[in-house]
Amino acid sequence: MSILDGMISSEADLKKALEFAIPFTDEFIKTTKLTKKQKSVIDQMKEGIPLATIFDISKEEREALYTHGCRLMQAGDFIHAKAVLTKLYELYPLDARVIYALASIFQIENNFGAAGKLYVYFLALDATNADGYLRLGECFLGAKEYTEALGTFRTALKISEKHGSERTTAHAKKMIELVGDRLAPAN
Repeated sequence: MSILDGMISSEADLKKALEFAIPFTDEFIKTTKLTKKQKSVIDQMKEGIPLATIFDISKEEREALYTHGCRLMQAGDFIHAKAVLTKLYELYPLDARVIYALASIFQIENNFGAAGKLYVYFLALDATNADGYLRLGECFLGAKEYTEALGTFRTALKISEKHGSERTTAHAKKMIELVGDRLAPAN
């Protein structure tokens, strides 16, 4: 069992999930009395338009929410930080920084499954970010999935050597050594 179990990992899985969910959603829309504006919002969401765009929430307003959520995190108020960042994620789900911050909160709370899934989503949006691979590796390590952690830290190192900082590269090397030590007794 892995922290990433349950994630959609193929186009076929995505199609199955949509085939399951769409009839329920369509039935709800048909049987619920919706206003013209509510129907318009649903139609726009079906087209992939984020709620922030639909409701004309500016980039500056989203930035203010992000800053507020990060300040709450720094103050150790993870409950409210998670609430603010989750709302921001719902409004604009393609902001990689928000996903990374949310994942960090789950990681701090030792919820490695939720954190790991969010880091994977973050990496889908920012695949050359070595820090994302480091955090994902740390989630695998926290869940005692040492083989996965080692592979992820190796990826972090490879990317960090091209795109990262010296600090990130050094951390990746240190984590590879740490996981290697944990795997050594098993070999």
